[in-house]
Amino acid sequence: MRFVLTPGALARTRFVVSPLAELVGALASGVTALEEPRRARPEVSSDPSRTEGLDLVAFHRWRTADALNSAFTDLIAHTKWFPDLVGLAPPATGDVRLVDELAQIAAWNPQAAVSTIEDSINAAWTPQQTAWLAAPDLPGRIAAVLGSAWDQLISADWPRRQRILRREIAFRTALIGTTGWAGAVDGIARDVAWEDPDALLVSRRTDRSLTVSSHLCFVPTTQVRGRWTCDGPVGVALVYGARGSRAAVSPRTGKALGRLLGTGRAAVLLSLDLPATPSQLHAELGYALGTVGGHLSVLEGAGLVHRARTGREVHYRRTELGEKLVGDQG
Repeated sequence: MRFVLTPGALARTRFVVSPLAELVGALASGVTALEEPRRARPEVSSDPSRTEGLDLVAFHRWRTADALNSAFTDLIAHTKWFPDLVGLAPPATGDVRLVDELAQIAAWNPQAAVSTIEDSINAAWTPQQTAWLAAPDLPGRIAAVLGSAWDQLISADWPRRQRILRREIAFRTALIGTTGWAGAVDGIARDVAWEDPDALLVSRRTDRSLTVSSHLCFVPTTQVRGRWTCDGPVGVALVYGARGSRAAVSPRTGKALGRLLGTGRAAVLLSLDLPATPSQLHAELGYALGTVGGHLSVLEGAGLVHRARTGREVHYRRTELGEKLVGDQG
């Protein structure tokens, strides 16, 4: 499948943050994590570093508190197609607030909501509950489910997650000016590639195309696994996992690496899953800017990182040796 953009849509293409996409991805990842045997025990699953930042004990408590919570999250974790009412493309104006996204969901026509959920159920690879489709005001109830999930599971961690997403967006936006859209979307997700001058390939199926006349949004999330496309209500979007999400959402201790390099330098090296500026590392790690600069200088001298100018900023990234050293931390 490819999105073919009109000149106007191309001009309005951008990277944006969507709280709804972050939330839906986190809920689907939470179900997957609960189903993995080695993560099913509370003493293991309570470690957020194993679930891209989601506390599985709190998630399990929320999920089992209401039948709709369970049924809805089970569906989005086991289907090839998200229901359209939660697969919303952000507006062309850029970032959107969760309250506005939930309002869009609540405003859906109930019959249309049931129809798109039935399509999603038919695309699921596990048997799904259907009794919940008869609930009155289903769109409003789904919006309420998502609102409660945000309040109980994501809200407190949102500032940190948002910093990760801003860092991803800043890096890729800077690449547009130097490498064009092809370089900016390189490595975003498997089978995704920019086809000059005005098309985005989003899957291996090249026999289907969709002409986009409104806008295209690239929406990063902090989820390591999963990507999806959104079509409408206006425009299209590709939701994908930001590079470095696992390290940034739940920073790794890297004890062995800390003993080798020092705790501060190890933290900086581990945080470079995604290239970053010294200012971004300062904000993310809480170290003084001068301290970050000193650590980067030592790491660069050791051949573990190198720097490159992207637009007006200097980004640091790990070298092949740095990647090997971090990979050995497992």
